[in-house]
Amino acid sequence: MPDARTRQQASEITRRNVRTVRELEELAVSEPTMADRIASFVARFCGSIHFVWIHALVFGAWFTLNSIPGLPHWDPYPFTFLTMWASTESIFIASFILIAQNYAMRLSERRAQLDLQVNLLAEQENTKTLQM
Repeated sequence: MPDARTRQQASEITRRNVRTVRELEELAVSEPTMADRIASFVARFCGSIHFVWIHALVFGAWFTLNSIPGLPHWDPYPFTFLTMWASTESIFIASFILIAQNYAMRLSERRAQLDLQVNLLAEQENTKTLQM
């Protein structure tokens, strides 16, 4: 039967472990930067069906208005300006998606570290319990 001193030590270890886990969790879910939030928003929007529909409508209108005879064509076939615009947009979208992925990777690494710490603390408590 464990004595009062052993129970008090186990209780102190538990309190210390809970405090450590709380501190680690606060670090793991720290506030994302403004760039991370913007990149996340852009990546979410670009991965939506709304983005596809908007582009289908814009490209369709562009092709139509620049192909109808009798209308002034600001970007005649082969649509060089549209190609340049789409390429530039692709560069920026790729950059935003990479920023969002980097943030998700950092968050995942923090969570993995937190999980490791929680497992180590649980192992320490289990060992202490077995010793009692």
